Amino acid sequence: MKKRVRPERVPLILMPQSWSMKSLRAKGKMNSRRLDISLTGFQGTEKAAIIHLIGAVGGMYHDHMASTNTHLVCKEKATGLKLEKAVQWGLNVVSVKWLVHVIEYGYGGIHNDEHGCEERFSLV
Repeated sequence: MKKRVRPERVPLILMPQSWSMKSLRAKGKMNSRRLDISLTGFQGTEKAAIIHLIGAVGGMYHDHMASTNTHLVCKEKATGLKLEKAVQWGLNVVSVKWLVHVIEYGYGGIHNDEHGCEERFSLV
């Protein structure tokens, strides 16, 4: 008997979308935007899917966070040492909604801001 996942238990990030994914790399440029991203609060399939999406758009996932990271993607209401250090180091602490937004619209977001759209999805 095969195990089935109920549709309401599938993370939104794994659902098919009606738009094509954007890359963090601009046309003609080798590495126009480097994002070094760590995660906190995610487990299992959800974590694996987010890690895959980070790589698919040209970001770099790091299991161990460092002050050289640019972003910490957190679950809503996250707590812990990674979050404390990210705030101390001045990293962008954002929800997974930020990553989905970047995948859909590119790093500048829906308003195409050259400085990114992190503020809109900040958790601190």
